[in-house]
Amino acid sequence: MTGPGCADWASGEVRPYLEKYFAAAAPAAERLALLNLAGELLAGDYAGYQGVLALHAEGSLEAEKLVLYRSYDPKPAVALARRLAGL
Repeated sequence: MTGPGCADWASGEVRPYLEKYFAAAAPAAERLALLNLAGELLAGDYAGYQGVLALHAEGSLEAEKLVLYRSYDPKPAVALARRLAGL
């Protein structure tokens, strides 16, 4: 998350290096735009907001586990495991 910023891209001295070393199958500008998007979604303010929202709006992870546990019927899986084990 310490990638180049707007000032680096605007710099006549730095930009040629960015274009050279960030280019691959796509131009450097496209790759940097994708890196910035990934950073914002996964480690930026928006990601933190979504993490807090998901935790408090939907309940804790333990509450989700309990709901899944209570709604899951393990009998078919147990029967399959027993059959595969030859029991």
